[in-house]
Amino acid sequence: MIRADVPVLSKEDIAVDIAYRSERSYGSFCHMVPLPQGSIADSAKATFNNGVLEIVVQASSFDVRRGRRIEIKEGTSEQKSGQQNPKT
Repeated sequence: MIRADVPVLSKEDIAVDIAYRSERSYGSFCHMVPLPQGSIADSAKATFNNGVLEIVVQASSFDVRRGRRIEIKEGTSEQKSGQQNPKT
């Protein structure tokens, strides 16, 4: 969540772009806030109320971002799913 106090501006004076490693400037100033790795840009929502701009962007869970180690078990995938290979 990003909150910015912009009391002298109206909603029409503000443009919010979500871009990665791109610099843009609108009007007389530009403020860039880097998003954390794993942010889901398509989920972004912005609201403006009483001079406060609030932007909410979902991020994947920490576990997903850091990856995980998978346990290796003995046997074939058919044996794990409950199917047994017939012995000949």
